[in-house]
Amino acid sequence: MNLSSALPRFAASGPVLLLAACASLSSPPAGLVNGRLPPCSPGPHCVSSQATDPAHAVDPWQLRDPAQGWARVIALVAAQPRTRIVAQDGHYLHAEVLSPSHLFTDDLELLRAADGRVDVRSSSRVGYYDFGVNRKRVAALRAALAQAGVIAGAGG
Repeated sequence: MNLSSALPRFAASGPVLLLAACASLSSPPAGLVNGRLPPCSPGPHCVSSQATDPAHAVDPWQLRDPAQGWARVIALVAAQPRTRIVAQDGHYLHAEVLSPSHLFTDDLELLRAADGRVDVRSSSRVGYYDFGVNRKRVAALRAALAQAGVIAGAGG
């Protein structure tokens, strides 16, 4: 094999190598840990209402009607593009969200308390930086739920 025939193959694989390098960090797996959402890993690709540091923190949601609101939250999440609910029960929801390119999967998790507080976590499974996608997802869901009257306010 000469160098001129190998160069096009290397050039074509460059973006894949770059993506693999960015995928060196991963988030903790989805699922409750001692009754809480998993913590965010250090990279800027995760937001959580249970995070204590400003880089990862978002506000929890407060259901206006804890008895009926949870079903409306589930329906709104299920209606999101490229989103598939993979686990749910009376207080926990885990959804997988595919990127528009269908190359990456993010995890969206919600945890409802008896008083109607809903903690939220959205995290990329791989990579270091998500270009703000997870924070924007949580903000868009918050706005849609507030507009529908399911949660109180439309804050951070």
